[in-house]
Amino acid sequence: MGAVWLPEQWIVPYFVAVWLLLVAANKVFYPIAGALSEALPPRAARAGYMATFQYSFTTAQVVVPAVVGLFAVSPVLPWVVVSGAALLSVVVLDRLGRALPEESNRMLASLRA
Repeated sequence: MGAVWLPEQWIVPYFVAVWLLLVAANKVFYPIAGALSEALPPRAARAGYMATFQYSFTTAQVVVPAVVGLFAVSPVLPWVVVSGAALLSVVVLDRLGRALPEESNRMLASLRA
């Protein structure tokens, strides 16, 4: 969102820095997220959990062009939509975390320690 107010000569370095941050975060996130999505669900439901995990990324890739298209309406509107989605995900993930089996919660607790 800050790029909207940056001077023109800072836009390219800003986006390069953001891109580098995203690349580094993905190098850390994807292996851990993939391992957790395979290890946490109960054996009987593992296939469904893995499919849901993959669908979440696919859905995001489909929705992104529409959100970027909102820049044509207003430079702030896409960020409002993304912020709302992030807040909704916090609520949904909290409820999903409570629904995990006790064994999974113990495994997550051991990873945090």
